[in-house]
Amino acid sequence: MHPLRPTYTKHLYQRLNKNSLNIYTPQGQGQLRLLADLQHLAQEQGNNVLVCNMKDYAEHYHGFIQQLAVQIEANNPNIKAEALQTLSNIFSALENSPKKQRQLLFLNNFDALLDNPQLAPHYNVDFFDALNTFNHKGHRLVCITKKPYSQSMIYINGLEQGNSWLNLKKEKLPALTYEQIEQELLQQKYKHYHSGFNLLIETIEAHPQPYQFLQFIYPRLKFSDEKDTLLKDRLAQLQTEFKHDESLSMLKTVFHDSKKTQDFIMATRLYKLPPYLINWLLK
Repeated sequence: MHPLRPTYTKHLYQRLNKNSLNIYTPQGQGQLRLLADLQHLAQEQGNNVLVCNMKDYAEHYHGFIQQLAVQIEANNPNIKAEALQTLSNIFSALENSPKKQRQLLFLNNFDALLDNPQLAPHYNVDFFDALNTFNHKGHRLVCITKKPYSQSMIYINGLEQGNSWLNLKKEKLPALTYEQIEQELLQQKYKHYHSGFNLLIETIEAHPQPYQFLQFIYPRLKFSDEKDTLLKDRLAQLQTEFKHDESLSMLKTVFHDSKKTQDFIMATRLYKLPPYLINWLLK
């Protein structure tokens, strides 16, 4: 697949020759796609890449280790996942791999480990120090966060330890451009000659979560030969549906998708609240 941000992806890879990175961006800008594009480029250049979404493991350290261990075994069957029980085991296995590749560790939603007094106890000083040691050995770490990692606090056993001391260079993810959105739509088989093509690109570009909105409308928009006025109305409707879907997803995440909670959400029509208000209510 064509990279979403081809020039920027190459820029990031070149920066990884010298530094580990903290890429920060608000939600919905295509950070997961960026990691996928960067992973593809890095693997083409002979690197081994491990990827993990820390949002799933902030309270489950052993699940995080298991996720990495399974990826290591897939790349090197001589290493058994069950033998890797700690982050030190993980890094030793990577360091001693017979393939002698540079190792890249991509941690999406890394801010799940920051500003979090409920963090699992194994995410301790040794854990964060191990990440720095991994970097010093020539391997590289990429952490995706919503704001610069250095603006967040680290909590260990519920106690504040100060700002993060990871050795990461900060990179702000640039906004998607008109041309990047255009190329992505063409990759997804939208027709350049359609009279509403420019309107579609402009609507996505102006959206506060452009990539997420693009992915949302792709299976829902029948981009046929309707007039621009009809397309404009349909895009406005899709933006409303997107807000509804975002609000409902946020509530599902917080309440763990239980049936009773979903009934409550629907009965009280909480899903109709805008996401920013739901965020405020749930703080």
